[in-house]
Amino acid sequence: MGGSSSKTPSKACCGSCTSCSCTKATTCKKDWGLSALEEAVKDKFALQAMAQREIQMSIAISQARDSILIFGSAWTTLVTGITIAKLKAKPVPTVAFAPVVIGGVMLGNMIDFAYGTKMQRVVKEAEWIMANEKYRFVPPKQAPFHKHYNQELQNQANEFPVSALFPPGVPWSRWQ
Repeated sequence: MGGSSSKTPSKACCGSCTSCSCTKATTCKKDWGLSALEEAVKDKFALQAMAQREIQMSIAISQARDSILIFGSAWTTLVTGITIAKLKAKPVPTVAFAPVVIGGVMLGNMIDFAYGTKMQRVVKEAEWIMANEKYRFVPPKQAPFHKHYNQELQNQANEFPVSALFPPGVPWSRWQ
C-alpha cells in the first residue's frame, strides 16, 4: 500500500488507473485527453456536414433532371413545331428562333449539370478560389468573426474602392 500512495495520477491521466503506472512525470497509457475528444467531435461534425452536403447535392441534381424533363419537353415541342412549319413552307416569325437558341443553351447547361462534369468543374474552381483568392471571403468589419481573418487578407479585400471593381470598360469605373 505504501508504494501506491507515492504514485499520483498525472493531469493527462484518465483517472481510472489501477493497471497503469502513472506518475506526475509521465502520462497515462489510457490517455483519452482533450485532444482526442476534440478530434472525435470534429470528425463527428465533419461526417454530419459531409452527409448534409451529399444530400443537398443529390437533391439539386435530381431537381435539374426534373427540370430537363419539363423544359426539354417544351423546347422539343417548340423546335418540332417550327420544323414542321418550315417543312410545310409556312411562315415562321424570326422572333421564334430566339427561344430555340436560348432554350438550347439553357437546356445544355441543365444537362451538363444533371449528367455531365459541371459539378467537378465547379468543385475545382471552388478549390482554386479557396487556395488563391481567400481574400474574397473577408466579411464586413461588423461581422463577429471578422477578427479571425489575418490582416493581410483584410488588406487585400480592401485594396480597391467598390467602384473600382466594375469592369474597366464601364464609363463609371475608376480604372480608366
